[in-house]
Amino acid sequence: YLPTIEKSARSGRLRFVTLTTRNAPMGGLATAWDEIWNAWTKLRKSDCWTASGALAAFEVTYSDYDGGSWNAHLHVLCVVPRGVDFSYRRIQAKWEEITGAPIVDFEQVRSSSPDGLVSGLHEVLKYVSKFDDLAAMPDEAFSEWFEFMHGRRALRSYGQWYRLQDLDLDEEEPV
Repeated sequence: YLPTIEKSARSGRLRFVTLTTRNAPMGGLATAWDEIWNAWTKLRKSDCWTASGALAAFEVTYSDYDGGSWNAHLHVLCVVPRGVDFSYRRIQAKWEEITGAPIVDFEQVRSSSPDGLVSGLHEVLKYVSKFDDLAAMPDEAFSEWFEFMHGRRALRSYGQWYRLQDLDLDEEEPV
């Protein structure tokens, strides 16, 4: 992925955005999945989302609090053309309007160095292979997670990065 991200960074600014929804109760993982992806679609189609490309990873965490609940997140690496407004306040307000959850986090990715690019890419990709929390889940929660997530695509790409996750990594040129 790195050569594609690196090329984009030359003509735009990279941002790492985390979007969170309200917790869903045990048995509600499917609802949490649908809600966050539907909200993401609405945000992307709104006038405040000005990124020209995005790579989004789904993450869900389990909490024993209040009888057990799921907290869904989308971690998004995006490229914003230089000179285009990409306002935290506007995106946060739109996300809250869509989801009722005001939790949005923005970070700038240091795209001027290969280490910064690798770090930004690692930050979004780590969530699709993050299995540490699974071992700590109660059996009922793990069962719900496994049955629901099996075969689902937790990494998606958009705009100029559309189908980025489908690249044949064996064919990619070294950086």
